[in-house]
Formats: sequence, structure tokens, C-alpha cells
Amino acid sequence: MGSEEDLKEAETSPLKAKIQSILGHVGLCLALTLYTVVGGIVFRTLEYPSELDNLAKSFAEVRQQRGEFLKEIIQGRIGEGNLDNFDEVLEKSLAEYEISVQNAVKSGIEFPLDQVKSIVDLARWNDLQSIFFASTVITTIGYGNIVPVTFNGRLFCLFYALIGIPLCLTVIADLGGILADYCSGLPALFDKVGGVMSKSLISAFAALVFLFLFLSIGAVIFMYVEDEWTFFDSFYFCFITMTTIGFGDLVPQKPQYMLVCTLYILIGLGLTSTIIEVVRNEYAKSWERLQALAEALKKLSEAGGSDVAAFQNDLKKMVAVMDKRKSASKMWDKTFESILQSVNQPKPQPKIVQIIVYETSV
Repeated sequence: MGSEEDLKEAETSPLKAKIQSILGHVGLCLALTLYTVVGGIVFRTLEYPSELDNLAKSFAEVRQQRGEFLKEIIQGRIGEGNLDNFDEVLEKSLAEYEISVQNAVKSGIEFPLDQVKSIVDLARWNDLQSIFFASTVITTIGYGNIVPVTFNGRLFCLFYALIGIPLCLTVIADLGGILADYCSGLPALFDKVGGVMSKSLISAFAALVFLFLFLSIGAVIFMYVEDEWTFFDSFYFCFITMTTIGFGDLVPQKPQYMLVCTLYILIGLGLTSTIIEVVRNEYAKSWERLQALAEALKKLSEAGGSDVAAFQNDLKKMVAVMDKRKSASKMWDKTFESILQSVNQPKPQPKIVQIIVYETSV
């Protein structure tokens, strides 16, 4: 009975481990999603009232300055007031109006004012925009198109980023690990190419191709969502976002698609970090190989044929350190083979030229 129970437990243990692993991945994603949504709600609560107040003040100031500017023009035309300094008065009024317009644009006022139906429609701290802003904080992208301006909002942003950034990096690393497992299985599909290229190089190349396809798919989506964006604009935005550069010159403007954009960015960051790590590993391995080859050539020049056996042993150790995988690259094997053959090749003996001088009476 005990053996049968042990056998059943042994059969179900891999399934349990797999389920626990899946639940762990899903749990991390849900935790990050909940943290982002809660953060967005808090940001909206702290910033939305202040934004409405600033919009109302800016809207009223622009209308007032525009009215005064028009008043000065009308008075000048009908000859009222002092016409001696009319140009100075008009220029001063125009400058004040321009300053009010500039401040209104910074606050989010759209022009012309007659087309503005309600100040509430101009508010940027709505629900979806706030959640999107929270996602840009914890992913360290930071477009800069919308920022907290109140003391409470900025203070909360400090603590929110302090906790959220490590959490986001953990989720990105977890997604990257999953994607890396799939990428590591790609070289098995290219066994015939293994004689020409190393498997790590194949993985790096395949990862770059997959990243290009992922960015292209995102570019097509954003080109469809954002009417004014071209394919290159969308591709540029995706690349700047996935590398967390985040210039902020191009930012999605459709609030209804912000959640889809956030999900795409999160998956893309995991993919980008994985691909960057794969390419970095390939660079590191190539550099180690070049260093090993340079060291071998240096020892070859220093040996001068005096201790060939010791040099061969050192060279074999370098090869072992250089590539510990079972399937080493044939190209590097041939390279080091040729070096060993050149070392073992006997040096040609210099030809002896004998000069005989005959002495004669002449």
C-alpha cells in the first residue's frame, strides 16, 4: 500500500510543481496589475481636483486677456483714449495675452476656446490616463507628458516608485525567464546550421528577429489606433518605449486604448530585457574567445618553439575554459587545431651555402 501511494505521489509531484510555477507567474502579474491600478486611482484622487482648478483659472485668464486686447484695438480704431502711445499699449496688451495663452497650453487648454465644451473634457488625470502614468513610473519609462504638480502627489510618487520599481523589475525578470526558456530551445530547430554558427549565436540572431517582429506588430497596432502616426512613428515609439528611453515626443492620446498599451509595454519590456541579455552573453562569449586566442598567440610568440608540449597543454585548457558546452563550435576547433599543427610543424633547417675559394698564381 505504501509503495502504491509513493508511486502516485511521485506521478503527481511534477504536475503540482508545474501548477505552482504557473500560479507563481500569474500571481506576480496580478500583484503588479493591482499595484498599478491602485496607484493610478491614488494619483487621480490627488491630482484631479488641482488640475480642474488650474484649468478653470487658465481658461478664465485667457478669455480676460483676449477681451482686453480686443478692447485696446477697438478703442484705437474709434479714436478713444490716448493715441500717442497706442502702439506701446497695444504691444503690452498683446504680450500679456501671449503669456496667458502659453500658461493655458501648459495647463492643457486647447485652442480655439470656442470649441472647448467643458473643462472636465480637457482634464488629463482621468482614470485610464492615471493608470497609464502609474505604469510609466514603475517601468521607469517616464514620458513626461503628464506629471504630478501637487505636494501630496509628488510625495506619493516617491514612495510609489520606491516600492513599485523593484516589483516591476521582478515581474519583468520572471517574464524574461519564461521567454528565455523558449529562446533556448530555438537552436534545436537549426541543427543543420550548427556546423557553421554556434548555437548561442543562433539564439541571439533569432531573438533579434523576434524582437523586430514584436516591434513591427506593435507599430501596426499603434498606427491603426493613432490616426496621425505613420508606421515609422509607431515603430520609433515602440523601440523608445521598450528600451525605457521614453523621450515623450510621441505618446498615445487615445484613453480607451491605454490599458492595451500598458499590457503591450509590460510584455515588451520582458522580451526586450531577455533579448538584450542573450545578445550581451554572446558578446561576452565572443570576447572571451578572442582573449583566449590572443593569449594563445602571445604564448606562441614567447615560446619560440622551446616548450611545445607545455604550450599545447595551456592551449587545451584555454579551449576548455572558453567553451564548456558539449557541442562546441567546429569553427573554433579548427582554428585551434591549425594553431597546434603550426606549433608541431618542424622548422625548416637553413640551407648551408659552401663557398670554395681557389688560390692561383694569377
